[in-house]
Amino acid sequence: MPEGGGFNFRRKFLFKIHEKVGNVEETQMTAEFNNDVQKYDIYRDSVVKLVELLEAVNQPNPARVECPKDEDPYDKLRKALETFQQFLQEDKAGQVAKICRTLEQAAKTKRDYQIKRRACIRHLRRFDSLEYKLLLENRENFNQAKANMDLAKHEVKQAKTTEQIERRAVLYQQQVEVFDEKCNKFIKLLEELPTIKSLHSKDLTDLVQCSREYHQAMSGVFK
Repeated sequence: MPEGGGFNFRRKFLFKIHEKVGNVEETQMTAEFNNDVQKYDIYRDSVVKLVELLEAVNQPNPARVECPKDEDPYDKLRKALETFQQFLQEDKAGQVAKICRTLEQAAKTKRDYQIKRRACIRHLRRFDSLEYKLLLENRENFNQAKANMDLAKHEVKQAKTTEQIERRAVLYQQQVEVFDEKCNKFIKLLEELPTIKSLHSKDLTDLVQCSREYHQAMSGVFK
């Protein structure tokens, strides 16, 4: 375990023991650190599933934000009534025409709120492609830096001469500093999860409020 004075990352996340991988002793992270990583991964999987379900409820066609014009069930019902309207008596036809106008407005209102509801969950929708993608990139950098540091330490131990020891010790210290930097960045991203969860919670609150407004608007259309 490196003990260089340049270390400033959170030591609580590192074991002072090593595990051999081949001939190289591998620095092991604490259970606390590994649990934090696992919790982030589990949360990501839950968010992806949640977004899929919310978007399916809002718009069954994942290729569209809102239902295309004339393809909403209200539109289809309106078109069916308009087609049949010619066979009705004049007094009945007038009533059907009024219903058709209501259905047209209902379809428009529904499309408007499909767009609004999707906007409500923007942080949830972007989590996988923004925050989680950044975490994966930093995790890869962290793992590579850790492997490089462990290998550099192994090479110091394998040195046969004073000159080799001094040269390899310098390289090892450089790898320690790189690991320090990558570890700090990775841990910082892990620690941002509570803030991210708060944003996601607000998304859901906004979605519920928007859904409430949608039903109120539809109630006004059909009154």
